[in-house]
Amino acid sequence: MNKDEYLNNEHVHNFNRWLIERIDNAGLFRHGYTIERSKKPWQCSSIFDAFKKYEWKFTTTDIDGKKISGTTYEDSSFFLSESSRKIGQYLGKDDFNKINVQSNFEQVQVLEMVK
Repeated sequence: MNKDEYLNNEHVHNFNRWLIERIDNAGLFRHGYTIERSKKPWQCSSIFDAFKKYEWKFTTTDIDGKKISGTTYEDSSFFLSESSRKIGQYLGKDDFNKINVQSNFEQVQVLEMVK
């Protein structure tokens, strides 16, 4: 199956319709659970609401030995983008970083457009 066949597949169209309805339409997509470590309940009412409530605490040491910590999507995205950029620099591959950062930027733009 090539890209065009995939995009024209009836199941893909149906899934896209299902997904679009639930991106920012409160109530059509409900999900919840209890965060194991904190025992704090977490829930969302749409896919975009889940994105806004994204929480993943982390503490690590970056490639330069600097201690980094964060909780939000933005924190994680920044750390991963910077790590990717630094790895690309150390390997002498600046294009590697451009592709990765562009990809993250486009994802955020799409979410902002939906919002």
